[in-house]
Amino acid sequence: MAFLPSLVFAWDDCPFGLVNDPYPGSCARYIDTNNDNICDHSQLKLGQLSDGDIEITRPNYFFWPITIILILFYIIFFYLEYRSRYENGKFWQMFKKHNLIYFHNIILLLFFLLSALTGFASLLKITLGSFANYNFSKAHIIFSIIMAEMCLVHIILHWKYFISKIKRFINP
Repeated sequence: MAFLPSLVFAWDDCPFGLVNDPYPGSCARYIDTNNDNICDHSQLKLGQLSDGDIEITRPNYFFWPITIILILFYIIFFYLEYRSRYENGKFWQMFKKHNLIYFHNIILLLFFLLSALTGFASLLKITLGSFANYNFSKAHIIFSIIMAEMCLVHIILHWKYFISKIKRFINP
């Protein structure tokens, strides 16, 4: 009975404005009294729940805009590398293949670090409570999408190396 007042105030009062926050929750205030794996703070009050009231929204992680921007970036990347093969001068020297791969690796490392830091911040926010009002999970997912797409390009850029290692593994 002592916990009854906290149950009454657990509905529809998310301080972060989240709606239907799934388990494990985006903050340390996650509570699930009706065992539906959705935080009670982010749900409507018990009397308001009905099939007509529940609107399922999918978060937008900007997958396609990120992909299109990266494709355009790599088209420019490969065009400049192609032009540097046939042009002379100091300007075109910076677009040689090894310089562009070096630049690509630096950017890949940057997005890896951003993904790792936002993931760590999300973990701290969930375990220690809300030390910041920012939801790091969306930023973490966006940085991870960029990093994953850049990793695929990295594999394509170094495909000869990977093939040689696979051949060496198969035929020692």
